[in-house]
Amino acid sequence: MKFKRMITPVVLLSCMVSSVHAENTISNALKEVFITNLKASEQEDIDAVMATLHTQSPSYQQTQQVAQTLSQNFDLKFELLSFKYIGRDGEYAVARAKQLAVKQKPWSKSGYQDNETDMIHVFRQENGRWKIWSSAILTMKTLNQ
Repeated sequence: MKFKRMITPVVLLSCMVSSVHAENTISNALKEVFITNLKASEQEDIDAVMATLHTQSPSYQQTQQVAQTLSQNFDLKFELLSFKYIGRDGEYAVARAKQLAVKQKPWSKSGYQDNETDMIHVFRQENGRWKIWSSAILTMKTLNQ
């Protein structure tokens, strides 16, 4: 009599728990990078902002210029409204985040509109740490001022 190998419920459950744990670990790491980026942006610490970006990102230089322009012209406050890990494919991981960005001083230079932005962020590891690789705006809703 031949016995077929069967996956027992205990083995299956163990694999599922291990997979969920790995996904939660990645999700938490990505969220931490994103929150660090928002806090650094709010504090107008360009070096700290850039430390959250992958140095080989195609938008690295552009992001640095935008961060400098924003910090020179506006006093902004950022709030993370939601963060959802979507998944990982090879060396990239993807998450969706909604954030609020508002001017702290109504008398600061005009030209900036308070907004709620829904974005997709792609992350890639650099030297063993997750960094923001690229971002794409899904929607940007201007808020009444």
